[in-house]
Amino acid sequence: MNRALHLYLGCVGLLLIFSLGSGCSRQQAKDPVVARVGDVEVHFSDFMLRFTLFPQFKPNSTMREARLEELNHVIDRFILWQAAELDGLDRDPDIQAYLNYILRQETLKYLYKKEVYEKIPVTDRDAWEEYKRRNIRIRLRHLFAPTQEQALVFKKRLEEGATFEQLAREAFFDSTLANNGGDLGYVNFTDLDPLLADSIYNLPLHQVAGPLESTYGYHVVRVEDVMVNVFAGREEFRRQKEKLKEAVRQRRMKRAGAVFVKKALHGQTVHIKRAVLRRLLQISRSTVPPVRSERPLLTPRITDLDISRIRQRSEALLSQPLVGFDHQVWTVADFLQRLKWTAPLRRPALHKEAVVARHIIHMVRDELLWQLAVKNGYHRAREVRESVQLWRRELLADEFQKRIRWTVYRDKNPQVWQRRLALYRHLKETLPVKIYTDALFHDVSEKDLLKRQVNIPVVVRNYYIW
Repeated sequence: MNRALHLYLGCVGLLLIFSLGSGCSRQQAKDPVVARVGDVEVHFSDFMLRFTLFPQFKPNSTMREARLEELNHVIDRFILWQAAELDGLDRDPDIQAYLNYILRQETLKYLYKKEVYEKIPVTDRDAWEEYKRRNIRIRLRHLFAPTQEQALVFKKRLEEGATFEQLAREAFFDSTLANNGGDLGYVNFTDLDPLLADSIYNLPLHQVAGPLESTYGYHVVRVEDVMVNVFAGREEFRRQKEKLKEAVRQRRMKRAGAVFVKKALHGQTVHIKRAVLRRLLQISRSTVPPVRSERPLLTPRITDLDISRIRQRSEALLSQPLVGFDHQVWTVADFLQRLKWTAPLRRPALHKEAVVARHIIHMVRDELLWQLAVKNGYHRAREVRESVQLWRRELLADEFQKRIRWTVYRDKNPQVWQRRLALYRHLKETLPVKIYTDALFHDVSEKDLLKRQVNIPVVVRNYYIW
């Protein structure tokens, strides 16, 4: 029997990465050219994207050494991108599907920016409250539950005499929290999940409260103690006011985004054929081994090869309807194809029914919001076009690099592999390259150029890596 599932109203990763994804516009006041590769300019923002998010420089380099080394890597990627263009790699059907996925995601981020972010009011008083909040630390004890019902059970048992120490052993897999009664120690409000921080801010001491919702689930909490730092004063507040307002707006965005999605998709439901989904998951479990919890950070839960194998073993199931919404139907084949087009690090493992059902709902929600964004013309916005062009370049550089370095491509078609390698080498030898060190170091002092750098990537922006 079909079961109707209401659209999940969380804003997932779109909102979490909004602030990073919206900073690529050439309208920035300072975006000098740091290099030229042939006739193509490498802007400072192009360089900083990779320097900050995908660092390739040697650990313990000075700032000067790190930036120069990273710039050489960026220049090489510009050569790879131009080689991919000349090779016609952008016409590959899979690459076009990936680019369409990027366009949709960037358009959805722009939709949230215009319909949510820019409409969040933040006053000077809000900024002052944020300033005070940042000077307060609380000692917090909590119990986590994936559902509101389980959190209510925890709260009722506490009211009946159970202790946090007793219940923490049931609530946490983490041994530290399980053994210390869910004691987080002293934390700043800025350390907490934004949804949770707002709920906890005005709680009285020693009072059990909950269930309180966060991005991850539900919590039953108790504030054990409060420490207030000495304020730096009004002058310091005035210097920080705009940054404080931005912090408030970012924190409110999740909640405002949920309200927007609920209003935009009012009355929409997703119908998942559970019997078909279970048969698909049975095939997946027998085809793809369970994902190890200790897997490397950048390892996808399911690869393109995994999807192909599942598809082959699901031949009799492919034409079966799996999802219905808004007079549309996705078959099993449609779902697997859309899963392949999704950036691997955002794919779910096809093992747990509840996890996959939730992911399907997210996919449907994004499809409906995409249709709304197109109706508003947001996919044609300049900011979206610039962001898509940036990620198009990154994607083509990644894919061309794979095709000249991975042995699977050499073995599959040695002639094509040799042609592409020769094209890359030719461009590397013939394209004139000029570096502008003044522009590369324009934002740092001579003293800072001598400081040692830590090579730690920001994983969140591996969002578009296939």
